[in-house]
Amino acid sequence: MINKHATLLKVLILFIILNSCNQHNKKLELSKNAMSEIADIRFVSTEVVEKGTSVISNNIFNKTIHLEGTNIEMNDVLFRPEVISLNTNRIVIVDEGDSNYFKIYSYPEFNLIGSYGRKGLGPDEINFPPIFSCMDNKKLEYFDFQKTSIFSISLLEPKTKIKLEYVLPPDLIEAQNATILNSNNIFGSGSNYGKLYFLDTTSDEIRYSSFLAVTNTLPKNHQIIFNDGVVAITTNKSFVIYAAKYFNYFEIYKSDGTKKYTYMKAILADQVFMQNGQITNNNTLIYYSSAYATNKHFYLLYQGGKSYNELLKNIETNNFTCEIHQYDLEGNPKNCFIVSVPIKSFCIDEKNGKIIIINPLSEESPIMQFYSESIQLK
Repeated sequence: MINKHATLLKVLILFIILNSCNQHNKKLELSKNAMSEIADIRFVSTEVVEKGTSVISNNIFNKTIHLEGTNIEMNDVLFRPEVISLNTNRIVIVDEGDSNYFKIYSYPEFNLIGSYGRKGLGPDEINFPPIFSCMDNKKLEYFDFQKTSIFSISLLEPKTKIKLEYVLPPDLIEAQNATILNSNNIFGSGSNYGKLYFLDTTSDEIRYSSFLAVTNTLPKNHQIIFNDGVVAITTNKSFVIYAAKYFNYFEIYKSDGTKKYTYMKAILADQVFMQNGQITNNNTLIYYSSAYATNKHFYLLYQGGKSYNELLKNIETNNFTCEIHQYDLEGNPKNCFIVSVPIKSFCIDEKNGKIIIINPLSEESPIMQFYSESIQLK
C-alpha cells in the first residue's frame, strides 16, 4: 500500500511539473473537429533527431557539466512551493499551500523576512493564486488574471498594502499574465489565441507575436495547439525570451515587442495525442518547461524531448535528470548543466555561480542549490 501511494504521489508531482498553470503557461481549448484532425500531425525537420536524446547538448554547447546539489536548510516550512525567483539580496517563493502566497527570504542566508499576499476576500487580501511578476528591494508585483490587473505589495511597510498598478484594456481580457517592463510597455501572454502581447500604455496599441514559424503551413486551429511555452524576462526588463513547449525553438524580443532573434533547430514532434480538446503529455514529447533570465544570459529547463510516460518511468527507476541550457542574449549557446533531480522552478545567481531550484519530490528540503564556476560571472 505504501509503495502504491508513493507511485501515485510521483505521478501527481510529475503531472504538476508539466501541466501546472504557472505564470507563463497558456490555457488552450479546441473544438472536437480540431481534436480529431490534429491526431495524426507530425513535424520533422531536415535534421531528424531520435526522440528521447539530449539533442542540443551533444551538438552546440561549449560544455556539458554534471552538477551535484545540496539541500538548503530553511527556518520556515514550505507547503506547496511553485515558483522561485531572485533579486539582489532577496529570494521570493510562491507557496500556494500557505495562508500567504509570497514568502520573502534574505539571500544567501535564506532567513524568512516576511510573508505577503494573504489569502482571502477582504481588503489587502488575494482570493486567487497570483501570477508572480517581478520584485526589487522595495516592492513585489503580481498579476491577478481574474481582475486582469497588475498589483504591487510594499516590502517596506509594517502593515502590507496592496496597490493597483495597472488595469489591462478589454482587448486583453484573456491574458494569463502581465509584467510592467517600463513606463511605456507591458508584456504578457495568453491573449489572442494564446499569443504573446506587448502593450504600449501611452497609446493602448497592442502588438501580438506570430504563431510559431514551424507551424506556418498548418491551419489556424492547429497552430493554436502548439503556441504554448514558457517565458523569461531579463532583470533589467530589456528583453523577453519565449521557449516552445513542444519544439526545440525559442525567440528573443525587445521590450517594445520587436523580435530580435529566432532559434529553430532539430525540430521533431512525434504523433500528438489529444484528450478533451487539449494536448495530453502522456505520449506527446515535451521540450521546455521553465525559463529564467539575468541581464547577461537566459536559461531554459529542457526535458530532453521525452514524453510524460518516459519521464514517469525515469522517476520510478530513480534515473531522473534535468538539463538547464545557458544562452547569451544574442542567442548563442554557452553551457549545458545536468542535475539528477526533477525541477519545478529555478533561478540563477550569476554573481556567486549558483542554480537554485524547487525539487517537488522533496517535502522536507524542497529547495536545493548547485554551484558551477561556468555560471559565475568573471
